[in-house]
Amino acid sequence: MDDNWPHRTQDFVDGIAASVAIVERGEAHELVVSACNDMFFGMSGGRRGNIRGFPVPFDLVMPSYARHEFRKKLQECFDTGIAQELEQAYDLKEGTRWWRLSLKPFRHAGGNTPVLEILVTGLDITPKMILTHELEVSTSRFRSVVDAAYDAIITIDQQQSITLFNRAAEDLFGYESSEMIGQPLLRLIPEGVRSKHPGYVHQFGQSPVRSRQMNERNRIYGLHRDGSLLPVEIAISKINVGGGTNSLGGTDPRVG
Repeated sequence: MDDNWPHRTQDFVDGIAASVAIVERGEAHELVVSACNDMFFGMSGGRRGNIRGFPVPFDLVMPSYARHEFRKKLQECFDTGIAQELEQAYDLKEGTRWWRLSLKPFRHAGGNTPVLEILVTGLDITPKMILTHELEVSTSRFRSVVDAAYDAIITIDQQQSITLFNRAAEDLFGYESSEMIGQPLLRLIPEGVRSKHPGYVHQFGQSPVRSRQMNERNRIYGLHRDGSLLPVEIAISKINVGGGTNSLGGTDPRVG
């Protein structure tokens, strides 16, 4: 092998705008890092100044809490020759950062020869993870408010399948939420009007009106789990989810 190869490899990874490392197996089959860039050190919280030269033991550049999962993926990549991915959080002085790591195996001679190196590339996904967390918190708050509502609240998607069924809806119709999520709304509509209902919902979805009462002219009924009819008042609204229009219905039970 060219004596300048390690230096050329290090120059190569230093020029990549991502967290990059090349991992090999040492003489005793231990994991060693043969090259990595400053961003890789920054990702794991290490410092290049602590490294006098490559290769270095894998454990020397990775924090103890992240080694087990990372090492497991590396060993699997070496053993199977199949690319792997994982997401890891690294606790740094300035806060926690999330990274998505891709592991790509390389065989210098190709074919079925043993994997000699693994190219590790990492992308900082912290903004995405923060946004995901904020959405989860927002969704949790929304569901808490919905579940605390007196009125039964049901949401459906564009296929008119139920996506939310609050506690008041459970009490009103006799179904558990887990039974109704993903089910067609028609399960709650009396048989005599089922054929017309999808058309009504579609017509409302195409209209510029954002909300309306469904029982402006006639009495509306829902269908209980036991087959009995429930006189109800229904208000429906449109909500935008992921660029699509979903419908939300608030059902107020009326006796008599």
